[in-house]
Amino acid sequence: MRNRTVLALILLTLIIMITGTSVAYAQTTDVTTSIIKSLQQIFEKTSNTIVSSMNVTLQMIASVLVRVSEILSIALTIVGLFLWFSRISPYTGRRLLISAVLLFVFAYVLKHVHI
Repeated sequence: MRNRTVLALILLTLIIMITGTSVAYAQTTDVTTSIIKSLQQIFEKTSNTIVSSMNVTLQMIASVLVRVSEILSIALTIVGLFLWFSRISPYTGRRLLISAVLLFVFAYVLKHVHI
């Protein structure tokens, strides 16, 4: 009789432990899943913010490059024309004019490329 009672208690304890473990496991996986989803959302928001700020930064850099290239091409044109027509250094003047044209083309292309 005593053996049956002990055996019944052990069996009852095992059943409670197994069911409790499966419930705890189910709750743990639910919590884990919600944590993973939250981390994914945080990562997506962070990566979207980084990408948009990089796009804004690239657009600002491109606009600055366009403006500087336009100003430099005008300055190179003026200096190149002066050197070429004054015969001080016609070869250098011609090279400066070619550089000014190339720089202006670079600025034009960069202005019309959408980043």
